[in-house]
Amino acid sequence: MNLAMEPVRMSVKDEIVHIELNRPERLNAMNVEMVDCLIERLEEIIKSEKKVVILSGAGTGFSSGGDIQSMSAGISDPLFKEIMGKVNEMILKVFTLPQIVISAVQGPAAGLGFSLALASDYIVASQQASFGLNFIKVGLVPDGGCHYLLKKRIGYQRAKHAIWQGKTFSASESKELGIIDYFVEDDPLEAAFELAGKHLNQPFQAQIESKLILNATEVLELTKILDLESEAQGKMRKTIEHKQRIEAFLNRAK
Repeated sequence: MNLAMEPVRMSVKDEIVHIELNRPERLNAMNVEMVDCLIERLEEIIKSEKKVVILSGAGTGFSSGGDIQSMSAGISDPLFKEIMGKVNEMILKVFTLPQIVISAVQGPAAGLGFSLALASDYIVASQQASFGLNFIKVGLVPDGGCHYLLKKRIGYQRAKHAIWQGKTFSASESKELGIIDYFVEDDPLEAAFELAGKHLNQPFQAQIESKLILNATEVLELTKILDLESEAQGKMRKTIEHKQRIEAFLNRAK
């Protein structure tokens, strides 16, 4: 496949791996092909000796979330469970990578894209970034571990209310709440590489051991939440409310 056409592009510079979500015409909305490709890339990285992974999106956004158009048409229950299993695998791999993971966010990180950024060790974002919980607007619950990951960032009450409201956090609000770790004026990708360089100047194995220790119990809760989200999403996709809202969304998109 032509590199320009790959749904996920990967490049390596010294000990840093850059993974770029590559569907800019769809604001890097995640379809099954992209999720599969990202899992493959993460498996390659796990086996490598690289030390830092930077996630970013091509074009003007990080990721607008799951591709509703491609994931809504004629999906059977077994296929839906398979897709959710892949989403869960992707998030768990990002969360548990034996590398330092930095998400460089420009433009929107919404839905599953927001969850992916939250699964990273750092979120570096520009003033143009936004973080959206758009699930409720189509009658769904957050997935990709968002219930757990957002709660860890902003607390139980704020997370619950934001999910119910389908809230979109601006960059400045995200900074105040602790969603963003580093706020930059312009290029978050450049800032992510600078941050990666600082970590490379520190004893790497000690950093990763601390990450693994801190994650040891957290991954149990994250796995449980992912399972609960998948179960709930399976229920929600069958509701009349969801079907009506999806139909309205698709009609607007035509």
